[in-house]
Amino acid sequence: MNKQVQITEEDIFYFVNYPETLSVDKTDYINANLTRFSSQIEFYQSFNSQISAEESQQLKSEIEKRFSSPANTIRLSPTWNNAQTEVTGLRLAAASATLERKANSISFADSEQKFLIRILQTEEKRLLYFLSNVPIPPNTQLKLVLHPSNVHYIISDINEALEIYADSEIGSIDVTVMI
Repeated sequence: MNKQVQITEEDIFYFVNYPETLSVDKTDYINANLTRFSSQIEFYQSFNSQISAEESQQLKSEIEKRFSSPANTIRLSPTWNNAQTEVTGLRLAAASATLERKANSISFADSEQKFLIRILQTEEKRLLYFLSNVPIPPNTQLKLVLHPSNVHYIISDINEALEIYADSEIGSIDVTVMI
């Protein structure tokens, strides 16, 4: 039985540049169908070879177009909202209400539950945490667009919280991989 596997442009990119992050099924399927994917594979291989600066910039622009197109932007929608959650802890008899801290949190996820953004808001700051169920290569930058305010942020390190300054309500978040 010949198993049909869905291969995207992004899968070809990972096949060439980060093969260890691609599933065994996808790797085997691409290897079995090298002629079918030859032009895409050659494109990414040529990007990695030694070429002139002008050609390098042209190829980089082509990759950016492919990954920043609307088809490669993932929309995350609210999934969970915990408004006014009190921070628990030791409470002394003389403790006043002014010492009580409150935090709000909201989660956003894509339809396939591959990406999750968690925003934690305290009285002092608003922190955004990006979590992924799929491997993201090192040094990958992500562009976030908060809607409806259209405020843009760039995440350079997904292991670090990002402090956001958007004061308005966030209805959804678009995530785009930047190369």
